[in-house]
Amino acid sequence: MFDKPQINTNTMGRFGTTEVIVLFLLLLVYFLPTAITLNRKKTGTATIIVLNLFLGWTVVGWVIAFIWACSNGKQVPLITINNNQHNNEEKIEFPAPSLHNKLDSLRRLKDLLDSGALSVEEYENEKGKLLGR
Repeated sequence: MFDKPQINTNTMGRFGTTEVIVLFLLLLVYFLPTAITLNRKKTGTATIIVLNLFLGWTVVGWVIAFIWACSNGKQVPLITINNNQHNNEEKIEFPAPSLHNKLDSLRRLKDLLDSGALSVEEYENEKGKLLGR
C-alpha cells in the first residue's frame, strides 16, 4: 500500500562544484595572514604562519595573525641611549614630537599668552622653537 521513499545514494557523500568553491574560499580567507606575511617577507614569518595554522580557527588567533602580518614591523623606541666608546657621555634621544603634541603645546602657549603669563616676545620665541624656526 505504501511504498518506501527512494533515496538516491549516488549523490550522497560527494562534493559538488558549489561546495568545492566555498571550501576553497574559506581556506583562502583562513590562510590570508600567511599569504600576506610570505609576500612581504617579514621577520617572524614562521611565527605568524604557526599562529595562523594552529590558532587561526579561533577568531582571536586569526585577527592577531592578520594584524601582525599587515603591520610594518618598524617600532620607534621611546628612548634610545647611545654609548660612544670614545666618549663616556650618554646621549638620550627622544622621538620627534607628533603633530598632535605640537598642536597641544601651541594651544597651551596661546593660553599662557592670553592670560598674560607670557609676553608676545616670549610667545614668539617659544613658538619658533616648537615649530623648528
